[in-house]
Amino acid sequence: MVRITLELLRRRAEHNDGALFTLEEVALHQQGIERLEVLQEACPKLKIVLLHDNLIPKIENVRKLKAMEYLNLAMNNVTTIENLEKCESLVKLDLTMNFITLKGLLKLDRLAVNHSLRQLFLMGNPCADFEGYRSFVIGTLPQLTHVDGTDVTHVERIIARQHLRRITEDLEKAAAAETATTVSVDEIASIEPDARPWCAATRILDNEVKMTTSSSMKQPQNHFDDARDAFDVLPDDIADVKQKNQGDFDFKLTDSEDETSIELEIKVGTIIDTSLIHVDIHPKLVRVKIKGELLQLKLSHEVATDASVAERSKATGKLLITMPKLNWHLKPKSVVRGDPKIRDHHARVTYHRAENDEPPDVIC
Repeated sequence: MVRITLELLRRRAEHNDGALFTLEEVALHQQGIERLEVLQEACPKLKIVLLHDNLIPKIENVRKLKAMEYLNLAMNNVTTIENLEKCESLVKLDLTMNFITLKGLLKLDRLAVNHSLRQLFLMGNPCADFEGYRSFVIGTLPQLTHVDGTDVTHVERIIARQHLRRITEDLEKAAAAETATTVSVDEIASIEPDARPWCAATRILDNEVKMTTSSSMKQPQNHFDDARDAFDVLPDDIADVKQKNQGDFDFKLTDSEDETSIELEIKVGTIIDTSLIHVDIHPKLVRVKIKGELLQLKLSHEVATDASVAERSKATGKLLITMPKLNWHLKPKSVVRGDPKIRDHHARVTYHRAENDEPPDVIC
């Protein structure tokens, strides 16, 4: 069982000099975490908590996070909405692709006291299949301006208010008829992968398989710990560093699908031995040496170096470096275009307006 520990939090607080008490943002996604704990005691000033793509089954131990504005628990194993009433600053709550049932949806009114709440995401949950789901959410929480990323219109508010009692009665009947089935991981493991039902146990099993596969592709840790010995010392000012592609490598530098990380994919091939590949990651720069040839790229967003992971596919030899963003919600407002044949010239960076909420594209 993966736990949230003080050591883990300090690693994630690198951008705050490792200080926890004043930490305002923490990224703990894709860690296999199975319980929400420690945060309210160790980091009481948190404003942004990113816990998506874990295995958390219950919302708990957050009532002291009075300053928390954004909680992302997408792609976890949550079944009901609870224990958020004391989070008085909460503006955005993301529970996309959990396992919130109709019974869990009936507890939505607990969020009525969260007067600052404006955005709620519940898409991908079983409850979202209920015919009157959206109207029920809008009628129950009139303070919302967005549901599942879509603006709440004035007409929708009127209709939801008019039909809320009837929709609630329909929901209660449907919830009463809902059958709750709990399946163990062992039971799911005995079923053929293509025939497995999508449930919390399946997500747990998939995570175990993913972690095993990931470990088999990862470089030995000490290989990357010593990687910087293979690189020249950088100047104090990264702005003076030029981008390079000495090996004419075919690469792609993009945001991850969920926009929380920067991903560098390099087509290495299967012939080159892993011992000839070195990776060096800095907050605004990534360097890769393959057989002594340097690929050096500036990053459009500051990244968490200690949380970055380099993986190599045994099947294709492809190298994938995933670098979680720091303060990722403050998006660099631009399209960054790079030439795969980059040789000692600065990247060209332009910026969108601050109000543009489109994620940046990095095309190489």
